[in-house]
Parts: sequence; structure tokens; C-alpha cells
Amino acid sequence: MSKRKISCSSCRSKKLKCDGGNPCERFGRPPKNAVVNKFILARPDNARCREFIFEHVSNLSPTRYLKDNQSQGLDYYLTYLYNQQFLPEGSKFAKLLNSSTSPQERPMRSKTILKKTHRQLDLQIDDLAQYFSWMSADISAIMAQRLSRLRLSYYNCIEFVATALNSDPSTSFFEPPSSALVLSNPLNSLPPHQALRLIDYFFHIHPYSIMINKTMLLQAYWTDTADPILLSVIYGTTLFLSPILEGEQLLLWRKENLNNRNPFLDYAHVLLSKASAEATLSRYQAVVLLGLFEITFGYAKKGTSLFALSYMIAEKLGLFNNTLPPGLTPVEKELLLITFWAVFQCTVRGCVELVQIPRVTLGHQLHPYPPMNVRESLSYQLDIQNGNNRAFRHYDYIVETFYIQSVIAKTCCMIIFTLPHEADNETVEQEIQHILNNLYGFIQRKQQQMSKLQAFTLELFHYFFAITLLFLKRTLGSKHFKIQQPPSSLPRLDLSDPENVRCIYQALPNAMAIINKTNDFLNSNSASLYQPGLLPRGLMLTTLDAASIVLMNHYTLEPTPIVRQYIETIDVILSRRDAWKTLDISEVAKLEIQTFLQNHMPQSDSSSIGSPSMDMMSSLIPFDLFDPATLWMNPIDLLQDNTFDITSCLDSSALTTATIDTNWLNGEFDLLNSNFMQ
Repeated sequence: MSKRKISCSSCRSKKLKCDGGNPCERFGRPPKNAVVNKFILARPDNARCREFIFEHVSNLSPTRYLKDNQSQGLDYYLTYLYNQQFLPEGSKFAKLLNSSTSPQERPMRSKTILKKTHRQLDLQIDDLAQYFSWMSADISAIMAQRLSRLRLSYYNCIEFVATALNSDPSTSFFEPPSSALVLSNPLNSLPPHQALRLIDYFFHIHPYSIMINKTMLLQAYWTDTADPILLSVIYGTTLFLSPILEGEQLLLWRKENLNNRNPFLDYAHVLLSKASAEATLSRYQAVVLLGLFEITFGYAKKGTSLFALSYMIAEKLGLFNNTLPPGLTPVEKELLLITFWAVFQCTVRGCVELVQIPRVTLGHQLHPYPPMNVRESLSYQLDIQNGNNRAFRHYDYIVETFYIQSVIAKTCCMIIFTLPHEADNETVEQEIQHILNNLYGFIQRKQQQMSKLQAFTLELFHYFFAITLLFLKRTLGSKHFKIQQPPSSLPRLDLSDPENVRCIYQALPNAMAIINKTNDFLNSNSASLYQPGLLPRGLMLTTLDAASIVLMNHYTLEPTPIVRQYIETIDVILSRRDAWKTLDISEVAKLEIQTFLQNHMPQSDSSSIGSPSMDMMSSLIPFDLFDPATLWMNPIDLLQDNTFDITSCLDSSALTTATIDTNWLNGEFDLLNSNFMQ
């Protein structure tokens, strides 16, 4: 019996007779020597491009990215890193949950994290432009709550990373891939015009698109030299974030996100399991970009393992010993540096939260900062020269805030390095003061090159730490100190404690300086250049909160008119709609200030019986420390530029935006004329 001829899919769809050939006569593929121009295939009006079905896959990806059987590929390292961190018995994460000082408290931390998992159901975001600004405020606040005994009324420390790790259901890094996924290969089945559209929208909505040069990516795509892992990650993350284009919100650290994954994200993991351990810039970018996505929207355990792998790749690239591969262009070196700072920022944030200080890993910080602005960015200039303008709204703002977060992350890293350990006998307070003095000097040296917003944000950060880290926890000098926050909230300052009184008077000049700086900036022309949503609202609020606590405690000790005037000024600042866009953000701090003012009415006699006077305190405290001329003189230069509650900041009142066409992937979305760009 002869074998039955099977018609091809094209003949079946058009109900035509097929000769059963491979290919058939009617819809056969071009001859082997035919030259097919990808620009022709990219035309959106080509009907065959939309109806094309990839039936036979002979290769999953270019062979130069696949491992051979005699070498250890990325799957070996990722499996090892995952198992070391998250295997059920004796894993580091399990030890972390049981790291309380007493056995009675050990179940409490685990229950607290589980409870917070359910409390974060409303964490949503609808605009990624402020991502780096939010994270800068978040890491600043969590550092203060870990190290300071000053209880902030505004920030509610939620353990994002611990919650995400605890809710990750994965039991191994590589899950068994679907046979349909391997055979279909979404990279090859994606028509060029849709691939180009995904690339365009990646640079339109993803804040970490600053790690990638658009011109170089498009060139690699057209010449078939792009790393398939990088392409899969770009396509997958863009599809996942695309609801933002239609005014929808993204859910953060939610299990529901696992149901919204697309084939490109899963295929990226398939390619990782088959990839060699070759260290290239594109591989480094792909691993970091995927890790950043997984830690926030996907499998946090896998994201943590990808971060660890990225440090191994960076070391192999020579990033830590200044032996970069020969032939790297200045643009590629800049992209390599930006990629490093992207993963470094998240590493510092996670280490502070998880009470882990990997000194060897974080010690690799002796690198120049990323570009301060678009004028200094070689990658941005290359795109402009080739007509590949960035479609991201406020792209200059993205670059500037990424630089700010890099400075803040490096400063936080230096501070946690001062915490006691077996080989450290230095005074913690003195070391932290050195770091803050050098930060102040760094800001003064770079102020002329920075934008007004950058200088203002970093000054707020400096003043915030200068106040909160005056009130260091008393156990900080012990070698057995843990920066872990206990489940109970911090108590209010005891004003009968002489140490607290001394710190309040010592912090008063910085508290006043914060209010003056904020008020001057909001009243200047510089603030009018930015939309209210682009101001560093999170850091502004936490800093004003810290200043108000100092001022209110000082007024309780010694009710003077000048201190009351500063407290009233904070109330005025918190009531400005042009600063907060919605007053709901500042409502908690404002209510506490107004309640305090009502309960402490001004007295005719400003002196209070039994309270220390300013004259007496000035004889005890060296106020010359607060003179900018002496604040940063002769410090140890730790910030040389040639070396190395986010939920409250999410604008909940502007969660509904104009509806945008949903058929953007098929070419029916007009980027320039859409409401999204308004």
C-alpha cells in the first residue's frame, strides 16, 4: 500500500489540491540560491508574512551560542547556584528565616513574611518612568529603618525580596520544557515586522532599555548575529509590560504574574539550558535583564540565581580586574558599565533587606559611575546619529535618575561595609561620618555638571542620612549586631534619655536645611521644568518626615518660635498640589504634624521649665560640624568618581489613563499620535 500524500498547510488553508511534495509546486519555498531581503519580509502588508507557519525547525539557535558535550554550560552554574541558595534542607534562605537571636522569635519572622505576602496584593504600577526614583527612595528608607532608632511615621518597610522569594513556587531553576515550545521556536515563528515592533516598544516602555543600544541591536538583528537569549528576553519582557501602553497596571511580586508569562520568557530559559558558558556583552545583558524581570514579576529565586551568575560573567569579562576583552568599542564599554550598575543597585537593596552582606561580591564597586545625563552617554549619541531616537518619555530623566540611584546604592554599600564583623574594630559612627562627609564633597564638586533635579535629590539623600544615622541603634557597635529589623515597630524617642536629647539638638541644623532646600527648589524655576510626577516625591517625603520628627521633639524640649515656624512650613509644603500631584501621598505625615501643632499651642514665654536651652546645648555640641566649609574638609575620599515605601510613591490616584489601541503588535498602533504620548 503506497504512502498517502499529505498536503501542506498552505494548500489546506486555501482548499487547493497539493502534490504532497516538500515543498509543493504551488507554494514552494524559493530556490537555495535565492536572496531574500529581510526588508521585503518586514512589510506589514504582506499577507503571507502573517499566515506563515514555521513547520520544520532544524536549529534552536546559532551553533556558536550552544555548548558542546565536553564543556560545562550555563545550566551547570545556574543549577548549582539555585540549589545552594534554595534547596529545602539547609538552604541559605531557610537559615535566613530562622536567623533571629532567640529560638522563640524564629517562627515570628517567617510568619511575618508570609503575612506580608497577603498584604501586598495592592502593589501596582502604571508608569515605569519613575522606577529609579522610587527605588532610590526605597533603599534610603529601608537603610534608615534597619540602622536608625528614629521611627519614621511615613515609611512602612515591606520586605519585597523576602516576600517574593517566599512566594516563588519553583523547586529547580530549569523546569521540564514543553515539547511544543522547543519545536515551535517562537524566535523563528515571529515575523520580522512584529519583531521590529517589539524592539521599538522595548525602548519605549522598559526603564532598563538604557542597558541596550538600539542601533547595535537592530544591526545584529538584520545580520542574524544577535544573541537569541537577549532577543527572547527583550521580546518576552516587552510583551509582559505592554499593558502599560493601554493604561493598565502591573502587579508587583504577585503569584498571578506567573500565569501571564509568554512563550518568549519560557524560551529564554530553554536557551539558557542549552547555552555555552561563553562570556559576551550580549550574554551579560541578557542574564541581567532576565534577572531583573524575574525578581520583580516572575520567579524570584531564579532571578537571584541569575544575579549571582551575572557576577561570574562580569568577572570572566574582566570587569573586576580591568582586563576587558580587546576590541570593545567605547559604546560597548559604557553599556557594560551600565549593566553592572543595574545589577549592583538591586544587589545592595536585597542585601540590606535580607540581612546579608556579601563583602566579596559588593567589594567590586571600584568603577566609574554611569553617564550622568544624555549628553555624556555615548550610546545615546550613537542612536541619535543613526536616527534611532529613543521613544521613552522623559528618557533624559531615566538616565539622570539611574545615575542618582547608582550614587545612592554605592553610598549604602559603603555604610553597610562599616558594620562590625570579626576583622573590623573601627568605630562605626566615625566611619559613617566619613562617608557622609565625602558624599557632601562629591555633591559640591559635581553640582555644576548635574541637573538641578539631580543635585536636589542627592542633597536630600545626604541630609536624610545625616539625620537618621545620628540616631544609630545602640547595638551597632557590637560585633554580634544584625541589621535585621525585629517584627515589632520602633518605639518613639525617649526624651528623658540624654543621648537622644543630644542627637536632637545636633540634628536640628540639618532639619532646618532640608526645609529650606525643599522650599527653595519648589519655588524656583527648576521645579517648574518637571511634571509633579517626576519630582523625587518618595525621598522628599521621607526626608521631610525625618526633619519633622527632629523639629517636633526639639519643640517639645524647648518650644521656640523659629522651630514652630519650620514645622508649619513643612505642613505648607506637604499641602502643595504642584509638589505631590495628589495629596493622598503626604496625608499621613501632614496629619501627624497638624495634630502636633494643635496639641502644642504657642506660648507667650518660649522658655520651658526644666528643658535644656540652646545656649547650654551649644556649649556641649560642636556646631562647626555643620558648617559646609568644614563638613567635608580632609576626609578619606571614598566617593571618587574615577573609582568605583515604594507603595506610597506609586501614584494611586492616577491609575486610569486614556485607552489606547490594543492592536499595536500588528502595526495598528500609532505611537506618535496616541494618547499615551500626551
